Order: sequence, then C-alpha cells, then structure tokens
Amino acid sequence: MKKYWKKAVLVLFILLFILPTLFTFAPIPTERLITIGIISNESSFYQEVKVNGEIRIIELLERLNINYTLEEGKLKCLLESLCVTENTSWNIYHFKDTSVVQLSLNDSIAEGNVIFILEEIKSKVG
Repeated sequence: MKKYWKKAVLVLFILLFILPTLFTFAPIPTERLITIGIISNESSFYQEVKVNGEIRIIELLERLNINYTLEEGKLKCLLESLCVTENTSWNIYHFKDTSVVQLSLNDSIAEGNVIFILEEIKSKVG
C-alpha cells in the first residue's frame, strides 16, 4: 500500500494543478495604452495606440475632422461619463501648453471603442 501512496499523490497533484493550467484557453489580458494628446496652441489631436508592444500613431484630424480645443472641466465630465467600465481608467497630465489624456483599457475592449469615445467627445464638444 505504501508503494502506491506516493504515485497516487503525484497523479492527484498532476490532475488537480498541472493539467487545468495546460488546458486553459482564456487569453491573458494585456493592457492597451491610448494617449489622446490635446495641444492647445495648435488645436490638434493625436491618438497613440499601443497593442502588443507595437505603437501606432493615427492622425485623427484627417480621420474624424477634429479641429478644436477642450476645456479641462468639460473633458473630465466627458471622460467620467464615457469610461464607466471597471477595465477603463483615465488620467490627465499637464505640460507647458499641452494636456495629455491617457486612457488605459483592458485588451478585451476593442480599439473601435476608443474611436467611439473620441467620436462621442467630438459630437458633444465640437
């Protein structure tokens, strides 16, 4: 009986702990970093999307025809109303003449939602 005790514990350990981790197909969420830059002097907009370590910059002036500046109070209200999921957070960073809005999204949220948020900002302010 003692011979089989160690093998039984080993088999039980493998079945309970190692096999479930091998067959877990849920994707590991990766964070996307989206930076929307609002440059007050030049009244321009840009979006920086970081997906799987690759950074792409999309000029939204051409894509969404955005050409305006935002007051900080209006921007905060819009972000609070739009970023309602627990996977979305935002910060505003201030530089000399630039305010940068950083949206942090979970990978389960598609990039299309970022475009939707920007279109909502455009429709409510612009």
